[in-house]
Amino acid sequence: LVFPDRAAKALRAYLLQRRWFGARARLGPDGDAGAPKRLAVIKGLRVYEAYPEPSFPKRDDESDTTGAATLPGSSVGERLTSFVLTSLDGDVPPCLPPLGSLDPDPALLGPGFLRVADPEEAHVLETCLGVRRVSPASFLETRVLARLDALPPRALDDAMLEALRTLGSLTHHDGEIR
Repeated sequence: LVFPDRAAKALRAYLLQRRWFGARARLGPDGDAGAPKRLAVIKGLRVYEAYPEPSFPKRDDESDTTGAATLPGSSVGERLTSFVLTSLDGDVPPCLPPLGSLDPDPALLGPGFLRVADPEEAHVLETCLGVRRVSPASFLETRVLARLDALPPRALDDAMLEALRTLGSLTHHDGEIR
C-alpha cells in the first residue's frame, strides 16, 4: 500500500501517539496497538520518513546535494529535504539518530535513519515499536569519522564541534574513545 506524502504524514502522526499503547489503551474499546498483530501492521506501513542518500559535490565547497534545496528568501542554513517513505519491517530496519538531535544535518544521515517530528513520535518509535537509537559514540564513529573525506565542510565542522562539546559523556559511555 503506497501513501502520498501528505497522507503518510497524517497517518504517522495519528498512529505514533502514546495513548494507543500500554495499559490505558487496553482499557479502551479498541484495545492496545501494542498487540503483536497490530504492531506488525503498524511496522509494515510505508509511512515513516527516512533521510535520502546524501551525495556530495566533487569540488571542495560548502554546497551539497543531499536532496536538500534552499528555500527562496531563506538563509543558507534553512533547507527543505525530500524524505523517502519506508517501513520498519525491512531486512535492515531503520534506526533513530542519537538522542538530542531531533533535526540533524541530512549530510550525516541516510536511508538507514528515520526523521522524527517530535519527542512523542521518537518515544513511541523507540519504546513501543522497538526502533533502535544509535548511540552518540557509534554515530560519531560510523557516520562522521569513517567518512571524513566525503562529508561537506560545514557538516563535518558541526559534527566535530558537537563531539568536542560532548567529549566527556562520549568517553564515559564508550571506553574505546580516548
